[in-house]
Amino acid sequence: MSRNKSTLMKSRLGKAAKANRRIPLFVMAKTARHVTQNLRKRHWRSKKLKLKERNFEVCRTSGSGNDVYHVRQKAMRSKKPKLK
Repeated sequence: MSRNKSTLMKSRLGKAAKANRRIPLFVMAKTARHVTQNLRKRHWRSKKLKLKERNFEVCRTSGSGNDVYHVRQKAMRSKKPKLK
């Protein structure tokens, strides 16, 4: 992936990295070892994340001395049905 990432992409990658870990030991103790694995654990090589950055844009609004960034979804073009 490129070196220049948007803040939206960085936050999504960070969230996926935090979620990709084993379950805590207190959960195993609390459930009497009924829950022992994290079923959503992912290996970096075999299962890839489905992240797309092209559907979002970062908009900058300058207020009173502070720049505020908003992330909004781009307007998707609707496909017109073909007339026969």
